[in-house]
Amino acid sequence: MSRKFIEKAIVFYIYQPSLLTGSLINAFEYFLQCFEKNKNIKLVFIDAEKNDCKEFIRIIKNRYILDKKVKDFEKNIISLMWPELNNVSFGTSLVLDFGTMYKVKDKLNSEKILIISEKYTDDERFFIDHTITPVKFMFCLEMSNII
Repeated sequence: MSRKFIEKAIVFYIYQPSLLTGSLINAFEYFLQCFEKNKNIKLVFIDAEKNDCKEFIRIIKNRYILDKKVKDFEKNIISLMWPELNNVSFGTSLVLDFGTMYKVKDKLNSEKILIISEKYTDDERFFIDHTITPVKFMFCLEMSNII
């Protein structure tokens, strides 16, 4: 089976089905900001059920006034179950949150990984092997790095 390639993506692990968290809102906000500049960027949810994705999109559409710059953003939201990561490779991945960092650390196949995490950036249990893939920790998204 051939590996699917995604050039640029924001990757976020869904901890519990149907649970709306501040980190999930952050993922959407980063995605929408990037999507304004690059219509090819993807928001990749790991372990999100289809109904959860639909509900998250509904909440975002009700929470924000979205203009034409982000029209049809939902077409760029992908849900993968954790084992499916074996079949996907990325150009540049923005990994959000320490839970995502921990979950994908040995499984994310990406040419370049950017990480925004408020915790565990110095805890080896959460490290992604930077000898295999270039990894950069950031405090906030530098748009030029992802779009």
